[in-house]
Amino acid sequence: MAAGHAGKHRQSRPARISIRWERAGDSANYSVIDTGYCIPADHLARLTERFYHVSSSGSRDSGGTGLGLSIVKHVLGLHQARLDIRSTPAQGSTFTCGFGHERLLAPETHDTHAAG
Repeated sequence: MAAGHAGKHRQSRPARISIRWERAGDSANYSVIDTGYCIPADHLARLTERFYHVSSSGSRDSGGTGLGLSIVKHVLGLHQARLDIRSTPAQGSTFTCGFGHERLLAPETHDTHAAG
């Protein structure tokens, strides 16, 4: 959902969308990074509110309901995870889902001495 959101809300200039999964100690982050539309700082705190739109016309014209990020935040909360949204002018936006150790599988270990 987040990658689709990034693609739908980019401006007319070419944008690049990257997806990253990274473990950091006993936690992990799943991030969607885009180089398109920058979300104005005064809107960041409200982005996960139901039916909230950054602009009165752009999101509704593209078929958005204003529920996507609200649903993402709610589902992450059910999994003891968090949503972090950052946006930088002329660089784009990063949407990060952070998961604590209680939601991660143990890292895989490969036994090189296993009988075959």
